[in-house]
Amino acid sequence: MKKKLGSIRIVSGKLKGRKIYFQDSEGLRPTADRVKETLFNWLMFKIHDKNILDLFAGSGNLSFESLSRGAAQIELIEKEQRTFKTILENISQLNATEINAINQDSFDYLTSTQKKFDIVFIDPPFNKELVQKSIDMIADRDILNPDAYIYLETESSLTQLEIPSNWKLVKEKKISNVMIKLFQVNN
Repeated sequence: MKKKLGSIRIVSGKLKGRKIYFQDSEGLRPTADRVKETLFNWLMFKIHDKNILDLFAGSGNLSFESLSRGAAQIELIEKEQRTFKTILENISQLNATEINAINQDSFDYLTSTQKKFDIVFIDPPFNKELVQKSIDMIADRDILNPDAYIYLETESSLTQLEIPSNWKLVKEKKISNVMIKLFQVNN
């Protein structure tokens, strides 16, 4: 693998200590270790053998951490070509056959997918007004399994979101300039 601008360590599970690499690109903001640790503590007993959708995957950080912790299948969606190419290199290096990486716009993917998921990660580039559109599209599509979890990672200044009435807030935390929230679907 050629030299990259950055790397992220997988913090737990079967791939603990391994690194994934990423190239810098506009809006790419890999989830910080402290945020990632909090998220996966929340999901600790919920991720094993689950089907996961990682929208706006960026570096693929959340997908690779999920894989390491026992997720069954992961759909990783990233539209930026250079970033996607690096994700494919990381998948190959880690022999991550459970990750299906798709080079597509997340909204286009949501429009066309027929799959169902147990956990959805929504972590788009900040300050681009992508979070509410993601929430709305997921709520309008039949892609969530019963009792599914939805993780939002947003800029802390984003305070006005319309959340579907059947999404129950389970956990939330502000870490630096990032707000993270975990919802569970009540069917």
